Amino acid sequence: MKHWMATVTLTTIASATVMAPQAQAQALKGVSLSTSFSESPSKADRVGAVWYRSLLPGSSLPVPEDDRFVPTIRGRDVDDATFRAIRLGRYSALLGFDESDWPTGSDKSDVRAALEYWPKLVATGKRLGSPAISDDFGFLDDFMAGARRQGLRVDFIALHSYSSVSDPEAAAASVAALVDWVHDRYGLPVWVTELGVQPDASLEGPLLTERFVRAVVPLLQDRDFVERFAWADTGEDGLLDNKGGLTRLGRVYKCPPCEQAQRF
Repeated sequence: MKHWMATVTLTTIASATVMAPQAQAQALKGVSLSTSFSESPSKADRVGAVWYRSLLPGSSLPVPEDDRFVPTIRGRDVDDATFRAIRLGRYSALLGFDESDWPTGSDKSDVRAALEYWPKLVATGKRLGSPAISDDFGFLDDFMAGARRQGLRVDFIALHSYSSVSDPEAAAASVAALVDWVHDRYGLPVWVTELGVQPDASLEGPLLTERFVRAVVPLLQDRDFVERFAWADTGEDGLLDNKGGLTRLGRVYKCPPCEQAQRF
């Protein structure tokens, strides 16, 4: 889902119970996919991603048996069999609700209901990401404060970021400022589980997006508290073409300095 990033008012809140190990030295590059699970591993490989994520349906599909896959709970409709598969699987982590801060998100902006359901996620035993926030950090403030009061585990913060790239380098700096702010606010590692751009109908749009990727990837990788990030592989910002080959953007995302060097 693409939308503008809202301005956030800073307040002081306490973070939830933390059981996370120290973040690794460099953020792991991934891809956020909306395609079928069967195609996901090969797509991740082609763009040099070491992990990938996608929303889980309530119960209609099995969870992929791939330790590079990070399941994402869409909402409160996930059945017990799916939770059991996650618990028994080799997955490194589990992502909580998707864009709960939006009225059309996975939990209809209902913090109380999200907290009531959260123990099901905790019980999987996986490292656990917060509900992924896109605009309303008030929702996340309330959720994290409630989790702390109830002793519910949250190991890292997940967020979505879609930037306007009329000035790609400034947009990349804004993403870096956002993750800095989130880390300072909640005192936890950060995953950018959807990284993308706002639609740009101009002829320069694709080139601006490429410049943004070249600028933002190193900024995320240089922050030791950013554990992972994933490009949102949508139709207009796709990393692969309809034949499965890398697009120009896909080549840039796979190796930003390589593609940059080829231009000179």
